[in-house]
Amino acid sequence: ERVRHDPTANRSRSFNLEAASLGLIRPIGKNWTITAQLDHSSRAPVAEELYSDGPHLATRSYEIGDPTLDKEVAANITATVQYANDSFRFAVSAYRTNFSDFIFESPTGAALDELPVLLWQQEDAVFRGVEADLSWRALVWDSGSLTLNAGMDAVRAHLSGSVEDDLPRLPANRWQLSSLLEWNNFIVELAYTNVDDQNDVVPGELPTNGFDNLKAYLGYRAQM
Repeated sequence: ERVRHDPTANRSRSFNLEAASLGLIRPIGKNWTITAQLDHSSRAPVAEELYSDGPHLATRSYEIGDPTLDKEVAANITATVQYANDSFRFAVSAYRTNFSDFIFESPTGAALDELPVLLWQQEDAVFRGVEADLSWRALVWDSGSLTLNAGMDAVRAHLSGSVEDDLPRLPANRWQLSSLLEWNNFIVELAYTNVDDQNDVVPGELPTNGFDNLKAYLGYRAQM
């Protein structure tokens, strides 16, 4: 892939990008499967990361880009263990991604127009994460079924060479529970999400409190 930026008020930039992946799926026993995947990918900086120089009111910040940014390159390895039968499914995945020239927006501590100044920059970084999902079809009858679901995801990231240097705007751990009732043409879903506090922040970035979210959904499939 090739990406080129031709702004009217700054220098043009072009990037040659590539991607490749290799995967392995191996059954182990009747219901178990292990999966491994290697990925290599690259991403060109977008126009905002290169050329921004002004207020971004949606994020209440003043953003400054860097027209010399290079492409971002990632090498990822993911391993998954999965169990599945007619009524139960469980999967857990762990991954590690090494970024070369990871692009991110960092607080500078300065302010312009009463807005905090954020600077687009890049450094090598490491991301580690885990995800888990569980689904159980607890009840089945002629006109419908009841399915219970649970899940979680967590990610840790830091600049290469130092586990103390966190990256900005990292998502906090999430925990999810839900139930899905399908009865004739009706769909009823109740979902609960808990998000932990986020205290792994960079200088100039505020910690965020955790929160709970409860969602109810009612749907009907009309016969055409």
